[in-house]
Amino acid sequence: MTHTPPNEPRERTVIVNNDRGSGGGGGGGGWLVAGLLIALIVIGGFFFFNGGFFGGGGGDVNVQLPDVNVDAPSAGGGGN
Repeated sequence: MTHTPPNEPRERTVIVNNDRGSGGGGGGGGWLVAGLLIALIVIGGFFFFNGGFFGGGGGDVNVQLPDVNVDAPSAGGGGN
């Protein structure tokens, strides 16, 4: 029978996990890309709807309504 002397260290198992590419951890790069996309959408929407793309913002709108004159009926008193 072999006996391990008390001063000699025992065998140890060390597990090293260097797999950072798969699963769960989002990281700051993803948030940066998402923020840039949102800023691009906001700036693009402002450009499109404030006259940049659709050409709005500088035109005059002239609305002419027809002149309608109606004579009001007389509310005559009761006859005999």
